[in-house]
Amino acid sequence: MLRILVVLGALAACLAAPTNETLPGKIVGGTAASISQFPHMLAVMNANNVQFCGASIISNNWALSAAHCTIE
Repeated sequence: MLRILVVLGALAACLAAPTNETLPGKIVGGTAASISQFPHMLAVMNANNVQFCGASIISNNWALSAAHCTIE
């Protein structure tokens, strides 16, 4: 009996209708900034021009980013 309930519960979860809600923006509790407000920040982007990390300019030739933003 328990096995049937588990299977029915899993089936119900898989067949649940998707909602038409819009996803919230990426900014939580803040406001959008113009590019001139933070000139020391960089966007680290992939080959598809999608930003996946950020970095800070620390000199004319160097930027600092988090270790998880790099590819081994």
